[in-house]
Amino acid sequence: MARSRWVKDKSIEEMPPKGHVKPAPKAPKRKRGTYGSVTISSRTIPEHSLPLSLSSSSFDRILRILRNDGGDSEGNDRRPPPTANERNGLKEAERADADGASRPSREQYPYGADHDEDEELFYADQLVDHFDGSTDTWDNRYYASSRYYGGPGHPIFMVVGGEGSLEKMLYPFVNEHLAFHFGAAVVQIEHRFYGPYQPLPNATVEELTELLTPQQAMADMVRLTKHFKDELGCGGYDRTSPEYCPVVS
Repeated sequence: MARSRWVKDKSIEEMPPKGHVKPAPKAPKRKRGTYGSVTISSRTIPEHSLPLSLSSSSFDRILRILRNDGGDSEGNDRRPPPTANERNGLKEAERADADGASRPSREQYPYGADHDEDEELFYADQLVDHFDGSTDTWDNRYYASSRYYGGPGHPIFMVVGGEGSLEKMLYPFVNEHLAFHFGAAVVQIEHRFYGPYQPLPNATVEELTELLTPQQAMADMVRLTKHFKDELGCGGYDRTSPEYCPVVS
């Protein structure tokens, strides 16, 4: 019996030749949603899409999606309406914020609203070597902002410097939008050997093998964070304390 030949007429059932493999169907395109200047997919937020000027409404929608706290993909709030107590609490918080009561004064915290966050600061008690028992120190450059810091009990965002010199705050998205939303202070540390201020001048290869390590850089961050917490009035390291300041890096 002769095999049926392939034809272009879709009304006739086609019979493929022996050994033919039908190609797999193409995967459907991934759905994407665009909010303002930020594009969100189910995989990631591209680095180049992080906004420098994002409207508050778009930002709130993004936070709902990332936190999964009741917002759908269109930014609509699907949570039940607030109770009377919740509404009263929101009104009190709004009044306190309008009066400035929820924000620290310049006298209360060292990095107030009048502090230029692009002004370089120095931590003079940074150890040259955290692991050899010596007490030699150097000036570690960093930048800080407490413009939106809500006081003890609020978070600290630690921005880690990369392989290059830091001349100012790098991420307005962090120290403007995120810091405002979470009432956080922001500190940005320069890496010990990728800027003009280093633990040793003209360090030898042997010295670099001991000092230019991930462990030393991490210890720099820990030591600066402790200093920063003390300056912000954070209450110790008991995570159950209402004055505990979690550090997010």
